[in-house]
Amino acid sequence: MRSLLSKYSRVVYSLILALGLILVIIVLSNTAAQKPSKNTNTVNNTMYSHSQPASQPDNLASLSLPNEKLHLSYPASWDEASDTSPNTSTDKVSPGTDNIVITSPSNLQVTISTGVVSPQEAFNNVLSSQPITTLGSSYYLDFYNDHQDTGGLAEGACVANTTEPQASLPTSKNISSTTTPGSNLYNEVCLNYPADESGSAFESSVSNFEKDQSFQQALTIIRSISY
Repeated sequence: MRSLLSKYSRVVYSLILALGLILVIIVLSNTAAQKPSKNTNTVNNTMYSHSQPASQPDNLASLSLPNEKLHLSYPASWDEASDTSPNTSTDKVSPGTDNIVITSPSNLQVTISTGVVSPQEAFNNVLSSQPITTLGSSYYLDFYNDHQDTGGLAEGACVANTTEPQASLPTSKNISSTTTPGSNLYNEVCLNYPADESGSAFESSVSNFEKDQSFQQALTIIRSISY
């Protein structure tokens, strides 16, 4: 009888040891599973996000026009020339006018003149137009030629309120006439090439303007103009 009990005790003891060993293995396995992974993919992904920074835009310069209180930005590689005067030669204004010329490396220019007197019809001929948002509103960029016979060539493009020759330029918000109170003054925002030595406008096809390597940057400058 004692022999049977002894054998039975040994079997029970062996089972308890086996169960204990299985429990230890389960606990160790769960602990290992909860630890953060350190596989190669995770490390490589982290390094990749730091070694591939987003491309930086071309360095920009900023410019403020004190009379019309406009602000804009342009590539620092472009040349800028500005002139602020207390009045124009044809009509005195308050507080004054702003005249800006920004020239690209390809010689394409963005010109801005504030506080100007606009004719009833801004252009004689409009060859092509495209919508553009600038000066805090929606306008059109009209490619124009002021000659009767255009030959299909444009002198440049200016921001206007319609696509027709009778378009008007954007109205000035902060410059007023001192000689004809209540009359509107305007902002002339254009892109073109410098005039030749005789003072004649350089003319080119609309497609050539649009193919200029600086054309898209010129549009970006115009879009950046804001109050």
